[in-house]
Amino acid sequence: MTPNPISQTPITYSIARRLFALTLIVLLLLAALGGRLYHLQVAKNAAYTAIAHSQRTLSLPLSPERGLILDRNGEPLSDPVHTWRIGVFPPFLDDRATEAAALARLLGDSAASIEYELWEMKKQGWLPYRLDEQTAAAVRDAGLAGIAAAPVLHRVGENPLARHLLGYVNANGGAQGLEYIYDAELKGGDVPALTAYVDGHGNPLAGLGIRAVVPTAGKAPYQLITTIDKRFQAAVEEVLDRAAAGRPVAAVVMDPENGEVLAMASRPTFDPNKIENPNNPALHNRAVRAEPPGSVFKAVIAAAALEAGLVEPDEEFYCDGEHEIDGWHVTDAGHGWLTFSEAVAKSCNIVFGEVGAERLGVTAMREVAAHFGFGEATDAPGRPWPEESAGTIVRADDPTNDIQMAIGQGDLEVTPLQLARAYSAIANGGTLPAAKLVKAVKSPAGEVVVRPAAGRPERVISRETAARLKQMLEGVTDPGGAGTGKLAWVPGAGSAGKTGSAEDGRNESGGAVVHAWF
Repeated sequence: MTPNPISQTPITYSIARRLFALTLIVLLLLAALGGRLYHLQVAKNAAYTAIAHSQRTLSLPLSPERGLILDRNGEPLSDPVHTWRIGVFPPFLDDRATEAAALARLLGDSAASIEYELWEMKKQGWLPYRLDEQTAAAVRDAGLAGIAAAPVLHRVGENPLARHLLGYVNANGGAQGLEYIYDAELKGGDVPALTAYVDGHGNPLAGLGIRAVVPTAGKAPYQLITTIDKRFQAAVEEVLDRAAAGRPVAAVVMDPENGEVLAMASRPTFDPNKIENPNNPALHNRAVRAEPPGSVFKAVIAAAALEAGLVEPDEEFYCDGEHEIDGWHVTDAGHGWLTFSEAVAKSCNIVFGEVGAERLGVTAMREVAAHFGFGEATDAPGRPWPEESAGTIVRADDPTNDIQMAIGQGDLEVTPLQLARAYSAIANGGTLPAAKLVKAVKSPAGEVVVRPAAGRPERVISRETAARLKQMLEGVTDPGGAGTGKLAWVPGAGSAGKTGSAEDGRNESGGAVVHAWF
């Protein structure tokens, strides 16, 4: 009997379809397996290799896993020091009593206390001794199992400079200042380390011993190059330590041509190696903390009035010691007849009340304050700075602010950094520079990896106005004149500036809190 081909077609088609589906499933499984193998052996090769290496490696870093913060000339600001230390790797120790006795003879300490330290160490670590090079060599020559002497770099020493600017580090990384702002760049794990190797059970691998190793994987700590000049910074801090006598004080030194901060200091200060209370007021960087400026703000008012042609340096005013503006009184010593230049030198409230409140008005004063950079943060590190205050410019809707702003009082608050920037504009011929604190971030090889963007300088007053105002500010410090700042005169070099004081509430004894400025 001849088979009927038509009756076989459904069966053949069903088998073929099943074979195709099975083949497809196998191919998909093979593709998934191949993808997984690629992920593990290629894409994640470096990561898993590093994990495996870390599980078989015991390490003690010989240098910090954070980069140094340097001044403009490449000098460290944190006072780093190299000290010889004794590293201990517990799995490699043979007889703690014997090794402790040997170390005791070299260190001049009791064997019992050293043995106690060795038993307390559950993993690799440093013994609490700092050695000279000769003693370190003796420890190395002793050939004690599981023990090595090596030079260790301590990133922050006992006398760091610019502590408030640099900030400090806690268990989570940078917690304040440049340490916080540039935390990602400063930290890194690719540093030399004392290294020992163990097997999967934690037992020492024979023949490898303890050696110094430089890792080839991971990110190296970068270095931060600031605009600070270590020489200027040290000089400024010496002056503050001598003059502050425990009082809150701050100082800023700025290059008026480019806005680079050459020194920034604040007192009281703190020990970055011992931060016991993160809310301690001593941690406050007063150089970027806003306070009422008082009469130092009169230079800005004078600049605005001169620029607008509302007053001339030799224009005469009469100060009888009291003046009323819109029902509000302003007082002073009573200077009699004096020119506007003399009013700047003597810091006459009566004259500035008339020029600022009556001729300029609060709206114009607010505008010039904003043009000079007040009321906004400088972002001097090249990034937002959580500790920096923007300050405040008085409101235009309060009639008392006309006279208060004219003499630098009331709701007006500025930071020393803002004020240094504003006076730089007067000193350099009328251009407000962008404040700068960081020049670059560099790799250990010296390659620039980050160069913070800086704002552009802006002309805020004409060169003529700046020149006239500079001459008037010289009258403040002229030793032969009647200005309020004669103590700031520099023999052989001269000087210019402005004094100021502003009351800001009452202290615990009921006396006025006065902020003094120059």
